Amino acid sequence: MKQIVGIMTRTVLLVVWGMMAVACERGDGIDSADPLVAVAVHTRAGETDGDRLSPTLQQGIVFAYNADGILEGCATFDATSTMVAFKLREGKKTFVVVGNPREELKKKLVRQVGAASEETPGTIAETGDETVTSWTSPYRYEKLKGVVVGSDDLDYIRTSGQVLLWGETCTDVRQSTSASDTPLKVEVETSAVVSRLELYVQCVAPLLTKDVVITGVKLVDVQTSVLLNGNKNAEAKKGNLACSTPDNSAVFSGGDEPHYNGEGIDLSKHSAVCTAYSYPSKNMYVEMNVKLKGNVGAETYKLYVRNQEDDDSEMRAGHLYRMLVTFVLDEKGKLTVAEWQNVNNDFVIGG
Repeated sequence: MKQIVGIMTRTVLLVVWGMMAVACERGDGIDSADPLVAVAVHTRAGETDGDRLSPTLQQGIVFAYNADGILEGCATFDATSTMVAFKLREGKKTFVVVGNPREELKKKLVRQVGAASEETPGTIAETGDETVTSWTSPYRYEKLKGVVVGSDDLDYIRTSGQVLLWGETCTDVRQSTSASDTPLKVEVETSAVVSRLELYVQCVAPLLTKDVVITGVKLVDVQTSVLLNGNKNAEAKKGNLACSTPDNSAVFSGGDEPHYNGEGIDLSKHSAVCTAYSYPSKNMYVEMNVKLKGNVGAETYKLYVRNQEDDDSEMRAGHLYRMLVTFVLDEKGKLTVAEWQNVNNDFVIGG
């Protein structure tokens, strides 16, 4: 008669300097005779440039997994110190940082990790002559990557300004041959799992800024959820995402002829009419509703990101998309909205 043996777990020694820590469990397959190595994990946001998001790392969780993908330790950190310290056994490790999670997500991850400390951490099923354990929490590295984040997490990013980050690195943890007690330093660089849209609007003289009113902007056919590490969620559905309420006081005068972003106009010196955060999405577009002076109803425009004029438009994780819309009167002083063009995310309407 076959017996199903419960998997026992033992507590890993976790040391945290000057910060709050959350103790986690480790699994079987770790030799208790292995020497412990002091490891200092330094977390930071990745380098950015003009078209990349530049979020700050304000708080989060660090996970340490062994070569088998089993959790050996975890700790939380905040803005006062983005460094955490572990005592880990020798061997290859994967360190994962989840940066700026909302409180509910953080509690979910910690609670799921804690659930793995029970003697029966997962469901057990028999397959042929083998007993298979199915884990259901980030106690396993693969499970952590598979956690789904959705619309509530986007709302938190929008209201708090804390962009959700993910980063991981693999390293070989070994005892130092020197007499120094300095911990092994490991650096984990994070990047955003979302993208950000900023919409700017200018009017070319003699058109006045008050003659153009943006009544609403939304992202259409975007992914409503994503995996925690930024990869696509195969079960995600597409939907629409409203941008922030348009601020028409941000519509600015562009002088007497159109100028493109970086070619006569520095958008960093202007305010966006509206903004939005989105999970990585393909085949999406921005829908802008505009009320023009003299027109009875609002005009609707479809704006495709990155100058892709078909439906294969894409917003990539970690990217900042600045879209500039310019309104120009024609030679007769009319705004011919049927004539418009897109040049590298700069849209010229009229002329």
